[in-house]
Amino acid sequence: MDACVPFYGVYDLTRDASGPGPFGPDMVTMLEKMVFKVKIADYRDLFEAASPTYRVTPSAPPMFVLHGANDTLVPVTVAREFVARLREVSQAPVAYVELPCAQHAFDVLASIRCSHTSVGRCASSRASGAGSPLTGRVRGPIFGGKFDELSRSARQGDAFMT
Repeated sequence: MDACVPFYGVYDLTRDASGPGPFGPDMVTMLEKMVFKVKIADYRDLFEAASPTYRVTPSAPPMFVLHGANDTLVPVTVAREFVARLREVSQAPVAYVELPCAQHAFDVLASIRCSHTSVGRCASSRASGAGSPLTGRVRGPIFGGKFDELSRSARQGDAFMT
């Protein structure tokens, strides 16, 4: 894998309102009932194994994490904490873009915001049959060279907003 570009992800499936996490009280209950079919109290290791936050290693690929600042389904703090964990452990570049005013699933419906992001251009080129730099192995500059710029900014600790 050359790079990973997660959108508005749920990176820790172990968190609920009874703990330090930002999710509502029904998140873990829903996961127990609909996804895992077991209780977290009995199989916490299974929930952790499915949580990207618990799987971060020094060999993690370069990451370009995107999250909407106004996401009401997955609070933006979830992405910020995941990115902090990545930057703490990973040896690869980690870029984080928090899209102002963007809601969860900001890329699902065509919008001006989607069409003016690198991600939107990738999706548009794929839909038009022109191929996408997100398919197969990525060669050359990722996202037209912007990944390197984002990575430098991330390493310097700058807040990067688009």
